[in-house]
Amino acid sequence: KQVWSFTTEGQVDASPVVVGDRVYVGCLSDGGEFYVLDLKTGNKLWDFTAGRAITASPAIGDGVLVIGDGRGAVYCFEPEK
Repeated sequence: KQVWSFTTEGQVDASPVVVGDRVYVGCLSDGGEFYVLDLKTGNKLWDFTAGRAITASPAIGDGVLVIGDGRGAVYCFEPEK
């Protein structure tokens, strides 16, 4: 059975990542949208726009999120405290 759905602003990368209670989703669209969703509800918890397609799976570890885009930029985020 389907639990929830979420519509992004662009084509979803083939590699969403689930860690704990969150889903991390990057888009291959020109805008490079990236979303963090609640695993149980599908509600958007956070988003970021890179300005170019997200071309790699996100990496999550040691309390940070790392994503890369189509122009070679790598971004590292940590949760606000």
